[in-house]
Amino acid sequence: MVETEQFDEHAAMQLLSRAEALEEELMAARAVQRFLLPPELQTEGRYTLRHLYQPLHHVGGDFVDTAIRADGTVALLIADVSGHGVAAALSTALIKTSFMRHAGDAGGPAELLADIHRDLEGLMRFGRFITAEAIILHGDHGVLASAGHPLPLLLRGGKVTDLDLPTGMPLLAGDGPLPEESRIELLPGDHLMLYTDGLVEAQRIDGDRTDVSVVIKALECLLGQPGTDMPRDLYEGLLFGDMNFTDDVAIVDVAVS
Repeated sequence: MVETEQFDEHAAMQLLSRAEALEEELMAARAVQRFLLPPELQTEGRYTLRHLYQPLHHVGGDFVDTAIRADGTVALLIADVSGHGVAAALSTALIKTSFMRHAGDAGGPAELLADIHRDLEGLMRFGRFITAEAIILHGDHGVLASAGHPLPLLLRGGKVTDLDLPTGMPLLAGDGPLPEESRIELLPGDHLMLYTDGLVEAQRIDGDRTDVSVVIKALECLLGQPGTDMPRDLYEGLLFGDMNFTDDVAIVDVAVS
């Protein structure tokens, strides 16, 4: 009996040690993935960009990045890899590499998405696909292309509009035509909000699913409040309301001065 108790104690200590080592590795992986992201606050010309990245677990499959191009325009990418955890997170590192390679010289956002698709098409064998949205910010407008990704929200004059724009197939979901590009006029005081589907597919405490209308109402409450960090305040307002997030969440706010 004593030997059995000693064996059980030894096995429990081994399991605890392994769990602690795994936790440390996941925390290190989280730090590395954070390093791949751009600064949470950036100002380029008349645009101020803020983002929030909140994985469901230690690491996630959402991704955000920006690049300043030689002509002064700003390339912005938001993406969501199917699945969760380490495998999806590793895919975001590949997206980072591809974005950095092509963002500076792609002719437009649709071409940028096509370049990323070609670079990463080897992931198709693992059943991965990627929804993504790319936008090139010019002086007074943005040109956007969406590959199966939730379309952005436009905040203007105290109102929030769910933009009705064309969207193509997700990346790595098969060969198809380039996503159609859309021009979005951006006026002083506007906010363009890009996000991943984890934001609008949260679950209420009572079990019902939310949708984009809930996010729009939350944003309208934030409009006009001084010193607002729109992505963080939106996420925390929903989180501490009655929402339970069941997926990674990434939010990007493009504010126009």
